[in-house]
Amino acid sequence: MSHSIVILFGLYLLGLAGLALVRPASATAFLQAHASSPKAHYAELVLRLLVGIALVRHSPLMAAPTAFLVFGWVLIVSTTVLALLPWTVHRKIAERSVPLVASRPAAFAAAAALLGVAVIAGLALGAGGISPLG
Repeated sequence: MSHSIVILFGLYLLGLAGLALVRPASATAFLQAHASSPKAHYAELVLRLLVGIALVRHSPLMAAPTAFLVFGWVLIVSTTVLALLPWTVHRKIAERSVPLVASRPAAFAAAAALLGVAVIAGLALGAGGISPLG
């Protein structure tokens, strides 16, 4: 299961990169929606936690296991912090950070694409391979 979640995370990042290049306004609206309500906030936190746990669990089978282990723990810890704060704090963070990202859609797309490729390559080049059944 963790293998499939990591694959989906890599594909999500690649899709987000494509959206940022082709329809930057849609990518901005998508990112702003993450903290637009308590329901969206907690949905994002659940997904972040699932990805973080999947990265921690699957990192030993990936290329650069320490990097993915650390990244997974960063997601888990930052998600825990966001979960302990009122959701409006997350909204305020998004209100400040999303416009910065939106002002540089090509740079954001490049960063998301690089991370997506790194995740997929980490799977493909690691001991676990890239089979979705892994």
